[in-house]
Parts: sequence; structure tokens; C-alpha cells
Amino acid sequence: MDICMNSRQSEQPTGLGFTEIRFVGLRRSGTHAVQNWLISLYDGSVCYLNDVTGKRALKPDQPCDDLPTLRSPGKAARLDDVDKNLLLYAMEDRRLQFLRDYHFPYPPGCRRANRVVDVLLLRDPYNTIASRLKIGRDRGDNGFFRDMFLRRKDGTAFFPQLWKNYAREYLGELNCLRNEKIGIRHDRWTGDAAYRDEIGRRLGVGAAARARAEATVGQVPGWGFGSSFDATRYHGKAQEMDLMNRWRRYEDDAEFRELTADAELRELAERIFGVVIGR
Repeated sequence: MDICMNSRQSEQPTGLGFTEIRFVGLRRSGTHAVQNWLISLYDGSVCYLNDVTGKRALKPDQPCDDLPTLRSPGKAARLDDVDKNLLLYAMEDRRLQFLRDYHFPYPPGCRRANRVVDVLLLRDPYNTIASRLKIGRDRGDNGFFRDMFLRRKDGTAFFPQLWKNYAREYLGELNCLRNEKIGIRHDRWTGDAAYRDEIGRRLGVGAAARARAEATVGQVPGWGFGSSFDATRYHGKAQEMDLMNRWRRYEDDAEFRELTADAELRELAERIFGVVIGR
């Protein structure tokens, strides 16, 4: 099924209580769509925290952030909700060395999870870079998006090395993520129901919940203005978006060519995704 796993995986939760999912991904790689789907797998209430390291000190009554699947009555939980089934928090564009030593800062009095899972989402570098270029240029007045490709003092971009590290983590060559780990390939997740079903099974989710979650796959969450290319116009029918060919818009763009020229980046992309772009 090509779902990257580590040796600490288990197919069922180890006891009563809630699951903690640390969601690790690079911005503009479908993170909110996959988070939305993961939340829908779990019956009962869920606490979702977007970009958790960008928040100030968490409070016990920290409210749940918004995603489409959380708008059902009773689905969104506060952090201190003792009846929640899932705590999912996002860590985007973070260096793996930081993630290696990070532990969720539970406020005093909040019960801790009985199971912790690192979910690592990886999209091919070409379409990720294209999406980051698109939103960075369209929304240059927004500092958050303008800085999609921060550069070192010598003018080289950080992003290619960041993507390569995530790719090596996905392949199990770094293993900075020391919890139980599930790696998700974005292209497989978007187009293969059996692949999604296997991820749900690995998380210990029952067949009925896995089947119900399929209804959320077409949703386009509005966080970060939705899709870089289509915003939320395809909400409810996300499968119709041409997600695998965003790079074609930029194949002759000088910055795109610079960012994708790294030989190791191309080699890793080919190992994981096959031939994605012409050489």
C-alpha cells in the first residue's frame, strides 16, 4: 500500500482514553484536507489545534480551531474535554530536529493521551513548490505567504533542504519522529480510497467510521484561503482539481527551475513518487 510506517506501529489503540495525533507537513501540501479527513475518522468529540507552535501558552479551556468536519453539533471539543476521542494538532514547516525533542505542552490538569501518533504528510516537491509560488505571488502583501521561500544570507532557499529532510524521514532514513509514525503520500491519499482505508485501519478506526469518512475527501477547508490555485471553488468536489499538474504552470519559471534543480531533491522525488517531472 506504500504507507510509510515505523516499527512502533500498532493496529489498535492500547487502551481506553484518547489518541493524540501530531500532524507534520509542509505548507501547501494538502495539510488541512488530510487533517479534516483524519478528524472525520473518529467518532465523538475532537480537539483540533492549527499551527500549535504559533499559539501562545495553551490554556486548559483552549478552544478547538475550525475545519468543515468539526461543524457537526458536539464534534468540536476544548482541550480539557475529558470525553474527547482525539487531540490533533498541526506542526507545519518545522525542522525535524525541533520535532524530535518536542512534546505537546499539556496545561496543568489536562489528561494526557494514551496513544501518540506522528502523521507525516509528503507531497511531491514540484507541485508543492508550484503551490507555494502561486500563493506567495498572489498574496505578496501577506507576510505569512510572502515568506514561502525564505533564503539564507548567500541567497539560497531553505525549502529544498527542508523537503529533502522530510522525504528522508518518510523513507525511514532519519527517524527524528520517535513516536508511532504513519507516513502519507499526498498523491495516493487524494486518488486511492483503498489507501485511505488502510491508513484508517492502521489508526485502529472501525470499518463503518472509515467508510463514513470518505464523504469528507472532497471538502476544501478554507484555512490559508483554501487551494493556492482554486481557493474553495471545488469544495465538495476536490477530486476534480488538477492537483498533480500544478507544476506545469511554472515549468519555465526561473525561480521554479532554481528551486527544483537540486539533484538530491529530484532523486528522492523519483524514489518516492516516480517520475513526476521531465528532466
